[in-house]
Amino acid sequence: MSEVRKQSGALLWAIVAVVVAPVCYVLSSGPAICIAERINNDLFNTCCKWVYAPIAWLSLNGPEPLHDLIGWWVELWMP
Repeated sequence: MSEVRKQSGALLWAIVAVVVAPVCYVLSSGPAICIAERINNDLFNTCCKWVYAPIAWLSLNGPEPLHDLIGWWVELWMP
């Protein structure tokens, strides 16, 4: 395999790690919280609270536009 292909592959994975993964994490918060509300499973609810604690913290302590955006996203997924 050529050196250029190796470098472009590494660059692709770096982009995925830095950009795509955090975006997917944030976007998954709405559906995950909705599922946690619907299935009422203590273990799943605890895991969701732990996994999405940074987003909850940002919603509570961040600037108002961010609070509104996170609230809108979660409410969009609620029944």
